[in-house]
Amino acid sequence: MDGVNEIERFLLQQVMWEQGIIPMDLDDHDAGRRLDLLPPEEARRLKRRFRKLWRTLARTKAYHSLYGLGDKEPSRRTKNHRKVLVFYHCWQVMMEKKRQFECKTGGD
Repeated sequence: MDGVNEIERFLLQQVMWEQGIIPMDLDDHDAGRRLDLLPPEEARRLKRRFRKLWRTLARTKAYHSLYGLGDKEPSRRTKNHRKVLVFYHCWQVMMEKKRQFECKTGGD
């Protein structure tokens, strides 16, 4: 992720864990390899949380078809749109936390 410092990367990963999803990078949306390393019940919980999060976010957006709401077999492109949607949601949450922290500490 070009232009992202280590503090932002750490905060973004923290936000993703707080959201109940496995951390992903913007360049590499494929969290499947990381999920394979987890116990099946933990991987299932994280996948469910991701599905719940993207559906909630997609319902608030105007382009439902872009995210494939209701699709039984979404295309790879649609799945990538979902991952980007969740990533940018987490990014916005992270930036808001960062702004709040900077306000409390005086910007340092």
